[in-house]
Amino acid sequence: MNKKQKGIATISLHNRGFAHFFLILALALIAVVGIGYYAYKNGQIRLTPPQDLSPSHTSQLESTANWKTYRNDMLGFEFKHPDNLKVNATSPNQIFFYEESDFSTYGSLPLDSLFEIRINNFTSRFDDYYNSKNNTIVENYGDLKIKNDTISGFDAVLYGYDEKQKEEQLKTLDEAMKSGASIVEPSFPRGLIINKNDAIIEIMTYSYDGNFISVFEQILSTFKFIGTSEWPTPKKVD
Repeated sequence: MNKKQKGIATISLHNRGFAHFFLILALALIAVVGIGYYAYKNGQIRLTPPQDLSPSHTSQLESTANWKTYRNDMLGFEFKHPDNLKVNATSPNQIFFYEESDFSTYGSLPLDSLFEIRINNFTSRFDDYYNSKNNTIVENYGDLKIKNDTISGFDAVLYGYDEKQKEEQLKTLDEAMKSGASIVEPSFPRGLIINKNDAIIEIMTYSYDGNFISVFEQILSTFKFIGTSEWPTPKKVD
């Protein structure tokens, strides 16, 4: 074999080596893609959708630092709420917070409020909730007692709804819709009741579902008493 033929043979061997290398690389890539597709189809890999950062009261990324502060100087408390919520305080004993786009009324009361504050002297109701065992239904009221707490040294109780009852309620409503019957929008209560020297302050919602769950928890986390901790016995509230 002359030098020219030897050179040609050497180049041919190099070409075969590269061909084998690229063939192996291509097979490896096909295997990786195939395994990834199989894992995705079987739920072992989940793609994270891009987060919606549009301004909304349901955004879990919204900081309470930019929220409005509601203050009740007469009763000495305050908390923060999303700045797009409106306040309806036609009665000093019941204050509603709602989105303006959802505003409708029955008389002077909003029908579609997101949450509300109730102020009264119903200490017996507070005692029924406070003395119930955790994770049990409060007798005569139907709410789920979650736990007792304290706010600035005052007794408080957190309540909500039973998940099993929620599932049954949604199932019943779904069956009613399929049959063409008219239905009432389901309610999912959550509330915090505080006894401040026999003045009962309650912040609650019937909309504790979906994205509003985190928003309402943020609202509750900002609740605090302001001014003096000495609280006079309140006048009877009807």
